[in-house]
Amino acid sequence: MRSLSSIAEEMCLYLGRRKDIDALRPVIERRIEDLLWIRSSADQLRNGRATSKLAAEARRDLDVLRRKLSTLPVAPAEFVEPVDLAKLDKGLQWVERVYGSGPDPRSGVLQRICAVGARGLILEFAKQAPKKSSQYYNVAALLYEAMTGKQQSLKRACDAELDTWTPELLEHNERARSIKR
Repeated sequence: MRSLSSIAEEMCLYLGRRKDIDALRPVIERRIEDLLWIRSSADQLRNGRATSKLAAEARRDLDVLRRKLSTLPVAPAEFVEPVDLAKLDKGLQWVERVYGSGPDPRSGVLQRICAVGARGLILEFAKQAPKKSSQYYNVAALLYEAMTGKQQSLKRACDAELDTWTPELLEHNERARSIKR
């Protein structure tokens, strides 16, 4: 099994960041460690479809909560610690998509986690947005290798992840990339 450092270094090359390897390697390693933490809960998952359904229900409940909070005459933040509802909603949306059946049920939860993780790394560190390309497939495969020790193609999971993107998500992604430049 290869070291996390060598996998992160190869990932830097796929992200087109050869000059930044020394600075970027620890950041990539940390992202991989975060995904390893997520994997620990994914391994315990028995029914991804049920988890996705629960996340969708929680998002609907969150919308109800937002509406009710907006009608209060006094701000609840005066009494309780504030909660970032937008961040919570985004997390639930991610759980709903990753743990759901997805467009291709042949991709497992761990493969989808790697596809989503690779998309995030490419969005943050590459010069171009993720697309159905060897760059995306290779970064996802390296994440999978870091998590399992096995080399495997994640083309199907990556394609399925990109196919689930809505026009709104693509527009948000482009706005975020233009702000980052």
